[in-house]
Amino acid sequence: MKKTLVTILIITLSAPLYSQELKGGNGIYTRDKANRIKGWYVGPGISYMFPYLKEQDKLEIADTVLSYTAKPGGKIGLYLEAGYFRFFTKRRLIFDFWDAGLSYKWLRGKETFNQTLSVAEQNIYDIESQGKYSDHFISGNLNFSHKYDFYNESGFWVNTFGLNADYPIISSQSPTPALPNASQQVPGFTFQLHYKMGYGIKWNDRLWIVPSLETPILNIVPFQNGSSTLSYFNTRARPLLLSVRFMFISQKGKNDCPPVRNPAGFKPDGY
Repeated sequence: MKKTLVTILIITLSAPLYSQELKGGNGIYTRDKANRIKGWYVGPGISYMFPYLKEQDKLEIADTVLSYTAKPGGKIGLYLEAGYFRFFTKRRLIFDFWDAGLSYKWLRGKETFNQTLSVAEQNIYDIESQGKYSDHFISGNLNFSHKYDFYNESGFWVNTFGLNADYPIISSQSPTPALPNASQQVPGFTFQLHYKMGYGIKWNDRLWIVPSLETPILNIVPFQNGSSTLSYFNTRARPLLLSVRFMFISQKGKNDCPPVRNPAGFKPDGY
């Protein structure tokens, strides 16, 4: 957890220094209230449960040893998001815009469980079993983002901090045996703080395309001693969400004027 936060802090603080070399002109967007950038977004993507370390335990009686090993594995699932975004007229703390929406997450993974019996250092048997999970979640999201523009205003980096509340709608799980003196856990409702980094492409005046990578950085509910990973059976895994967000911009303010009709063909200069 501490290493994750330190890495994110370094990236967030170093990006403005790099962007000073890249940024030029008036920036990629306007901050005036009448013409603030806002709109709707949709983003397809994939999920992956990045496996953490294996868990081990053993029972010893004289020269008899019963050893247990649980090893996690990740699988690819689907991800889809949609929502609304809006820029601030003035930068709020370090943030330039916010967005809110709903998303669908399909989290998949597996666990391999090995049980080995040895007597006098001679292997008697080795039993392996497989567990797997496939859970579908509906998630509500609220994000605040800081954007660093390139000098030619064609692209930008985005650093995002946000909150997500995930509710399971379909769960399919085949658990492995539990390690001795341990209780197995699977996620239910979760409330998390997450971080997202993206690279934006200004496709045209009405469309931005932003590939990004998201991961949780703190489990709030249930709180697990500052952990940011999810527990499945005997082991843990980190959800990674890789998506491509399409941001459809509607930039029309009260100062926009309709075209003036001039059926007589008079020119402003009188000629």
